[in-house]
Amino acid sequence: MTSRKKAASSVAIGILVTLASLLGALNVGFVTLWAAKQACGPNIVKQEQPKQHVKRKLFWKRPPPAPVHVPIQPEPSGFCRTVYRILDHIPLLAPPQPPPPPSETCDEKKNPIFQKLSSVFKRKQKSTILSSSELATAFTEYKHPTKSQEKLIHQLTLQFREYVNDTHHLEERLQNVLWGGTSGWWLGHDGGPTLLPSYLRVMDWPTDLKSNFPFGLCKQDPCPSAFALAHTLQWREAFQPWKMSPAAIHENRDGFVYVRGSAKSLSNRNDGHSMVWLRCGVHTNPPDPASYFRALLNALDTAVADNLHRSHNKVGKFNVVIDANGASFAMLPKLGDAKKGIVMLQDHYPNRLGMIVLANFSRVAEFLLTMIKPLITKEVREKILILPKDADKRRDILETIVHEEYIPDYLGGIDTYRFNVKEYYSDKSLQFSDEEGIRYQTEMPYHA
Repeated sequence: MTSRKKAASSVAIGILVTLASLLGALNVGFVTLWAAKQACGPNIVKQEQPKQHVKRKLFWKRPPPAPVHVPIQPEPSGFCRTVYRILDHIPLLAPPQPPPPPSETCDEKKNPIFQKLSSVFKRKQKSTILSSSELATAFTEYKHPTKSQEKLIHQLTLQFREYVNDTHHLEERLQNVLWGGTSGWWLGHDGGPTLLPSYLRVMDWPTDLKSNFPFGLCKQDPCPSAFALAHTLQWREAFQPWKMSPAAIHENRDGFVYVRGSAKSLSNRNDGHSMVWLRCGVHTNPPDPASYFRALLNALDTAVADNLHRSHNKVGKFNVVIDANGASFAMLPKLGDAKKGIVMLQDHYPNRLGMIVLANFSRVAEFLLTMIKPLITKEVREKILILPKDADKRRDILETIVHEEYIPDYLGGIDTYRFNVKEYYSDKSLQFSDEEGIRYQTEMPYHA
């Protein structure tokens, strides 16, 4: 037994001596490799000169970037290449690897809700300040019609008077349907600078004076262009959008919609679009559809009149800012009622909308826009802008559109205006009874 123990001890001692020798050799090897690495320097890979820009036979909006000169490094020697190859296989001595790329964060463009809206409205969220050119529809610069357009305007004027066929009372009827109760709807012999051009622009200036507008009534068979004007004249006589009923005033008692201020102008401060502010969360009760849309249409009619007055009857447009903060399904009109309101807007306010700006966008607003999308035209969808949630970016975009003194404090501005229903609807001449407010439902069942 003693001899066996001695043999085992000698074997163990031999193993330890061998391991020590190996560790010593490795240590010497590591030190040698490290010294060699320091002598060879960093692992420099031969770099090629970047390819020079090849001029193609294409139109470039910008000049090609100047080539960057990168000096060619000398190729390492065979000894150093061997050292680098060995070091690459030793984790402890291998050069540090770059950190892994950061994980993808939640980006608005990858958000499923944003992607859905982008597909609906064909718009991408903006992360920088937008210029006036990118918000072109929020601004209007009056352009005199061309000779061919003037000819169509004159022809439509004659067609309209023949179509109505009411020579004795037509002039009186035209003077009684004022924008906002203050500005003439039909001005002069040919309707003024904006009325007929607005209809013809929506109709795409038809040379034969036939069109599918209004889209609900003339979708199947084109109607004479004069029909749209006669249809609006009849609606304005029956609906009287410049007037408010007691029920409509009560509906807007908290000021869910009002007109205040103007947008910036490309040429003259006074002809900027009128601003309509719509606050979905302020409307605290389930709406009465007739009163709700009367308050809304009255605001738009007032906005058109205000802009016509400031632009000397040359523009007549408005921008709408919708604050969706606090919006809920119970406090908004049902889809069927919303459709009726949209039809009235599209039929009787052609080419009056500048831009719709959505602030404090929420899931409720996203759902409603998705539902309303089939009801509005492509032209209107392209005028919708969704503001970013960042307060500074939102304010920057609003300041691009609206004069700073009219941006309300609830959207980060300096305007502390508070709606007062008695002051806002103080003109009794612009009010009538509830019975007169719903008279259009019997006189024009199409809009009932």
